[in-house]
Amino acid sequence: MSHKVIGNINWVLCKGYPQVSGSDGVDQLTVRYTVTEDGLESLPEYGDLFAGGNPGDANQPLPGASGWLEKYRNMRLQGRNIAPLDSGDVFEVTLTYAFDDGENLDYDAPVKEEWECDTQDYDVPLAQHPKYLYCWNHKLAAKSGSSVPEWFYDATDDVMSKSDAAVYKWLKSDDKCPEGYAVIAKQTKKAGVESFRRGITTVQWIKRCASKSKLQASAAADYTMQTPKETFHKKGLWLRGGSKIRKNGRFWEMTVSFLNTQDFDVDLYE
Repeated sequence: MSHKVIGNINWVLCKGYPQVSGSDGVDQLTVRYTVTEDGLESLPEYGDLFAGGNPGDANQPLPGASGWLEKYRNMRLQGRNIAPLDSGDVFEVTLTYAFDDGENLDYDAPVKEEWECDTQDYDVPLAQHPKYLYCWNHKLAAKSGSSVPEWFYDATDDVMSKSDAAVYKWLKSDDKCPEGYAVIAKQTKKAGVESFRRGITTVQWIKRCASKSKLQASAAADYTMQTPKETFHKKGLWLRGGSKIRKNGRFWEMTVSFLNTQDFDVDLYE
């Protein structure tokens, strides 16, 4: 097929271009022109930024240059193909732009996220149970002739009045009574129990994208109370930890954990 150049047009954008293609968050911009031999003098050099305009006329922006193409302005020329057409004095020029591996991008780059939930078991002192009663793992001894006081069944610690302290003594379940005292009250269901099991839940967020600056902006929220997008149906409050940002292939990758709890000091982590 022959191509005829009309007038003084050196760079003519081909129909259907520019195009953006890619996968997994790595985009490539392709622009194709028909160009006269004189127009090749304006051929962009490798590493030149994509400016959103016609290489042959900087005052002639490409369709979409101020719209959807705006976020690709940091791309640099990484490939070009020049193929002569049938007429011999007209060429098909294909320019391929992509982001440099080290480019610090500020556009809303494609993002890939992963979430993981992990619950670690640990032992908690029995006294920290929200329903804890002192009689769960203690018995009460008293001097001869003493009766069981009302506070035995609902005491949460070993504090007692001075007068009661002269008569009663709290003992561990396996303690022996001191001389002159006898055990007058005890519960057997939790005798010898000193701890209970509880879990610490953390949610790990891994975010990958082409934009380092986007991850740095997210990391500014480290060590604040922040609920992750994925909670795995865990209730309570969440504290975001410290972010780790690293380069992984063509992507920047951020890893951060969120700690779940029922209570945080809001004065420290707001």
